[in-house]
Amino acid sequence: NPDLSIYVPDEVFCPLVRRGALDVNKLAEMAIDNDGIHEYVRRASILALGYLDVETFAPVFLKSLASESDELTKGHAVFFLGWAKTERESAVESLRDLLTKSEKPYLAEQAAESLVRLEDRESLRLIEKTIERFGTAGATSGLLRAVARFRAPSTLQLLEKIYSDKRSGGYFQTESEMIAAFGEFYDQAPSARAVVDAALDNSSYSFAVRT
Repeated sequence: NPDLSIYVPDEVFCPLVRRGALDVNKLAEMAIDNDGIHEYVRRASILALGYLDVETFAPVFLKSLASESDELTKGHAVFFLGWAKTERESAVESLRDLLTKSEKPYLAEQAAESLVRLEDRESLRLIEKTIERFGTAGATSGLLRAVARFRAPSTLQLLEKIYSDKRSGGYFQTESEMIAAFGEFYDQAPSARAVVDAALDNSSYSFAVRT
């Protein structure tokens, strides 16, 4: 049902599991049943599993990543893989593969966020290549914000290039994400500090700069 409430995961599925009225294994089956379960229910199931125990259900998220056809549902699974522990190697491998092959900026961004959360510095160059592949500020601002947490000089160079090439009057979210990426370099690069300070002088921005 396309009118399925966005609150189903935390207000319906999670309480049912905690009360023993819904077997969590059944919920896991629902999350990856592409043939018998509607995408909205699969999505709610993935979210509920992440809310219940994000580390335990890494194998389910990996299966969802491999087989899910719905972009948003897959994105949630990719997001939760950022906390994988028992399946860390498989998660990193799958996330890298998605990052390098996806034509969807949203999925690539989720993969990059999770790789950074897993502290996989070996993915740094892969993320940067993905940014170069998408090219525009609108498609890469989230990727830049994610990889900037590694604070690599090569990322700052790429960030400065894309920021200087971006169109004026773009989306506020795009601008905000790029300024936040510069914020990761605030203490180590005068050029980044200048960009952030200029944004802070603009009353339409409110950023917490790491000091």
